[in-house]
Amino acid sequence: MGTEPGEGRPGAGGPDGSGREDLRDLHLEGLLSLLPLPVFLKDAEGRYVDCNEAFSVFVGRRREELVGRTVEELWEPGLAEVYRRADEELMSRGGAQVYKADARRADGAARRLRYIKARVDAPGGRPLGIAGAMLDLTELEESERSRRELETRFSAFFENSPALASMLDAEGRIIHLNRAAAELLALDRESAKGRVLAEALPEEVRGEFLSRLAGVLAEGRAKRFLDDFKTPEGFRSYETTYFPIKGPTCGSGCVGIFGLDLSAEREAERRVRAMFDLMPQGVVWRKAGGPLFGVRCDKLNLRAGLDCK
Repeated sequence: MGTEPGEGRPGAGGPDGSGREDLRDLHLEGLLSLLPLPVFLKDAEGRYVDCNEAFSVFVGRRREELVGRTVEELWEPGLAEVYRRADEELMSRGGAQVYKADARRADGAARRLRYIKARVDAPGGRPLGIAGAMLDLTELEESERSRRELETRFSAFFENSPALASMLDAEGRIIHLNRAAAELLALDRESAKGRVLAEALPEEVRGEFLSRLAGVLAEGRAKRFLDDFKTPEGFRSYETTYFPIKGPTCGSGCVGIFGLDLSAEREAERRVRAMFDLMPQGVVWRKAGGPLFGVRCDKLNLRAGLDCK
């Protein structure tokens, strides 16, 4: 910081003439010059009396051009008014002050800052001025904003997906249920949190369900199953995938369950099979691009050379 030791800054000086205060100020000045944070000092009237190099770079002026100026002379009117009110409040009540405010860097870039300030008092308690530092939060807040937007989009996908989606802890307690899963299980999503999901399942399938959870956690890989659920409208068929989830909120591990409703496809297959069994001629059929699906060997023309067995 550019002033001579003991001059031009609040509270500086060597009252005992020993030079110890001057040496301390030199050490402090060297430390502040190394800080990447902009640091400034103001007197009791709000005039800048000193700053470090980072502050000079931020405002785009040399220290000599800053000393003696007020916030109204350095910042645009809207920002200057915010800074002036904060300074007056701090000088009135003393202590420390932390708040967020906008600023504009010398290159014109808008920045979001956290101001960390304290009133500097003389030994007798008389207010001498303000010491402050500026922490740039712009990238951090932009990153946080992007994270929240991503969470919002994922939450919308999760909640509105027609597929079943749930997240359980290692003991099978519910962390999240989407709307489709809650409706199938006849659960209220909020009150269901923390409840063991197995308790909402028919007793005859609880053991199998808990075995699946344990297996996925133990092996650390996804597993796929075909399940039938009884609903008021009849049975529904689902392809359910259980997969392990790791993360800071999961402790010893979590399990995600994602279920796709295959009821329509399974019903279509059932009808095709019924039709297939009634046909008088031999038939070979397959799913599109899939393997051989069914053969009526008793009615197939065996001269085709096909071994049905």
